[in-house]
Amino acid sequence: MTNQINNNPSDNYNFDWRKVTFAIDLWQTEQIVESEDKPNYNLFLDEGIKKEYFEDLNFELIEEECDSSQYVGIRIADVLVVLIGNLLNNLRINVMHDNSAPDLLKRVPIEHYQLDDKQFTLMKTMYEFIYNDDNKYGLINDTYFDESVNMESFIVYINRYKNFKEYNDFKGNHSEEHFKIYQKIFNIKFSEAYENEKKIRNSFGKYKKAIEEKIVRPL
Repeated sequence: MTNQINNNPSDNYNFDWRKVTFAIDLWQTEQIVESEDKPNYNLFLDEGIKKEYFEDLNFELIEEECDSSQYVGIRIADVLVVLIGNLLNNLRINVMHDNSAPDLLKRVPIEHYQLDDKQFTLMKTMYEFIYNDDNKYGLINDTYFDESVNMESFIVYINRYKNFKEYNDFKGNHSEEHFKIYQKIFNIKFSEAYENEKKIRNSFGKYKKAIEEKIVRPL
């Protein structure tokens, strides 16, 4: 992907910030509903991101053009973007559908489970940071959720081991055990998506109308 971007510098890509603000609005609403006191939030935007996209949201303060060298939160976010992006991409590449062999079952290759102690600890830490809470909208995926489910199930699978020794001593098939968790999470999300679609069509008739009413996130 990096090579494609570098080789086509004239290509323009307009990011749809409505998807981001819709997700943040869901998360903020959830916090307000779940919290006894009305929470106040400040938003610090990295250089190049305009605050106009976020001004309709419930932020006490919005600062744009923040220099990451002066804001530790932005630096942490940058690190997380790299970690999550690389993990998503590596998992995706190895389970991509092969049009020439449509009946071939794909699993995450065994080498992805050959972790050392530090990598194992990192996966456990990512679980605590990303998934170990009751927030429904703490992590929002795009229209298609198969890639995010692959990452979630991978991290959840690693986290089920209490320590690195227990993980390292496992003699079974990590890939198949991981896939069982993937199936469970995927089926839950698919059922939710199916039920949501029925409710949307019953209430609005068409997706387009629900999007225009800002009930459904832009596709």
